[in-house]
Amino acid sequence: MEIQKAFLHHIEQSLNELLSVDIDSHYKDIEPIVKSIIDEIFEGKNKRACAIPLDNNTLGELVKAISSSDIEAQKTAVLISSQRLLRKERDAQEQYGAITQIPKGSLFHILVEHNQKIYFIITKTDHDKFLDESELETRRGIPLNKKTYKSFYCEVIDGQLVDAYIYDPSGRSARYWWEGYLDVVLCNSDAQNTEKVLNHLLEKIIYPIRAKSPDDYKTLRDSTITFFRSHQEFSLSEYLVHVWEHYVPISEGLSLDKYKDKVNRMSDNKKFDTSFTIIASSINRRVKRNVQLTPKMKLHIDDMTFQEEKDIVVPFTDDKGKWIKIKTDSGYEYFRRNESD
Repeated sequence: MEIQKAFLHHIEQSLNELLSVDIDSHYKDIEPIVKSIIDEIFEGKNKRACAIPLDNNTLGELVKAISSSDIEAQKTAVLISSQRLLRKERDAQEQYGAITQIPKGSLFHILVEHNQKIYFIITKTDHDKFLDESELETRRGIPLNKKTYKSFYCEVIDGQLVDAYIYDPSGRSARYWWEGYLDVVLCNSDAQNTEKVLNHLLEKIIYPIRAKSPDDYKTLRDSTITFFRSHQEFSLSEYLVHVWEHYVPISEGLSLDKYKDKVNRMSDNKKFDTSFTIIASSINRRVKRNVQLTPKMKLHIDDMTFQEEKDIVVPFTDDKGKWIKIKTDSGYEYFRRNESD
């Protein structure tokens, strides 16, 4: 990886402040941060494909200026871009100030060569508090770990911007960032992503497990559907942690490594995104479980969360054995009539 051009501005919309930083004089300190951000962008899983409209000349002109040898043109273009973000942040803060606070942060414009390809990156890293170890005073700055940021990146081929993505480690994509500031269009809607990603997980990755272990297939299938039903946002990294990372197979000797690898590589699939808002109406699968009560009786559970199940079904024991109580009006009437017959 070779960083060809890098520009830095500190932005604080609450004070309407924009500060240009001479990155060359501080490059030894800043370079590790820049490289860690670039690595996270290229290796991260929570990205979203976007298209640059034909009437959007802003990004193309910005890359053209940064790629030139005219230093003043470079600085002017990056300054105009930074001022644009400051305006969009102020507008967003005025509109959504009751529910969010856009923090001070550092805006990087970067041109980098990676794997013999040229990429253009814009990334905003939020500042965080830290305790100065020598003066023991609370300060704010760019965190070295657990950075929170929003990014845009694309490949540059003969001056043209292709394969564009927005990236956010949190899995959420702020509208003012991609629609207001960048003026790009998302390639897939949230509804399309919800349906496509869920179907891909269940049909292409989890279903093949059924032949080796029906119990593990059912568990992973239901856990995946439950994840979609219990989360507002989907991020591939979070899904991996919740469903796969600590899962212990029921079937002894079953290895899930190749299936986990397929989940990891979903971020390379261009048919859908791996970071989006989950649309409940697009979840087209149900959680179904059959619990064997006796050799001649099963309890069929259809699309019920575990909490709903706990509210209705209560296990208990007495001197006659193990039992369950089920809260039900219709079931009560059915069995009451049977008792009287």
